[in-house]
Amino acid sequence: MQLGERWEQAQVAVEAGLDRLQSRIWTMMPCRVLSIDASREHVKVQILVQGVKRAQNAQGQYYWQPYSMPEMPMVPIKYPEGGGWSLTFPIAENDEGTVHLASRCVDNWWLYGGEQPPLAQNGAGSLRQHNLSDGFYVPGGRSKPNFRSPVPSASSVQLRDNAGHNVISFDEDNGFSITMPGGSMSLDKNGNLRISGNITWNTSTTATDAAGHKHGSVQTGSGETGIPVAGT
Repeated sequence: MQLGERWEQAQVAVEAGLDRLQSRIWTMMPCRVLSIDASREHVKVQILVQGVKRAQNAQGQYYWQPYSMPEMPMVPIKYPEGGGWSLTFPIAENDEGTVHLASRCVDNWWLYGGEQPPLAQNGAGSLRQHNLSDGFYVPGGRSKPNFRSPVPSASSVQLRDNAGHNVISFDEDNGFSITMPGGSMSLDKNGNLRISGNITWNTSTTATDAAGHKHGSVQTGSGETGIPVAGT
């Protein structure tokens, strides 16, 4: 078949070929978690944007038919980390996030760490490119039906639960605060500490409650009390 028999212009044929090639290049997609293996730091995910394929109905008309993408098992979790520190999250089933696809096979790197070839001399690995087998799961990224309520703060950095009941907040003007259903604590930028709730401190052998503790060496007049009595 000559090129002109199917395409009126060579440019159209080239663009169609490029579109087909580009459709096979995977970069990043939204997904949800199906299961978690915390000890091995990977998840199974389902991509949430369906694929489409050309189909034909009973009348001979062509249309685009959607289909679910295959599940992606053993996807490494990408937590924020660096310098010997990590920020981890209790990832749960149905959590939304994004899966980021590497441009080359990461099997050997994942297994052995360090600098590794995509395809080893013993046959381990692959020369595949932009493949769904080489994803990393990144927590976060929400669809509109799953927006947080209350909404995220526009003025402070927060570590919080989705419902906003437990919040650790860092604010340039107001300092640091922890808020929980049973109490709160704040440390402002001037170093003033305020606590709502009981305070208990530990010695080497006992714990002392600031709300109900007792002092020894008490006497009427201008004298000073002794130190708090341990265990009260």
